[in-house]
Amino acid sequence: MASEQISFDVSTIPQLADLAEEVRRTRTTRLLKRDGETVAVLNPPASPAKRARRTMPTPKLADPHDIWKDYDPQQVRQAMHQAQDSLAGVDTKTLILTQVMAWLRGREGAESAR
Repeated sequence: MASEQISFDVSTIPQLADLAEEVRRTRTTRLLKRDGETVAVLNPPASPAKRARRTMPTPKLADPHDIWKDYDPQQVRQAMHQAQDSLAGVDTKTLILTQVMAWLRGREGAESAR
């Protein structure tokens, strides 16, 4: 059974806020100790790229040697028709910029890990 994570606003405690920022920036875990005993562990958040990889499963083909085996053009037309208004009212420039920035941040993290 996974335990629920409880958030805590560190902005009211400057020293803790500085330590949390250092952990985030350096991506290095810190042990919080009292009298030589570890009382807490401060970890950096998972990178967006890692979260994306875990949530996007690789599609499985019914027959990897024949990618067109189950292709149904009528089903594709119907899906496209249903999705045609899915971005109505969305600022697509902002959407694309947000995605590109997330991708770049993921690349920066991957390059610094090398």
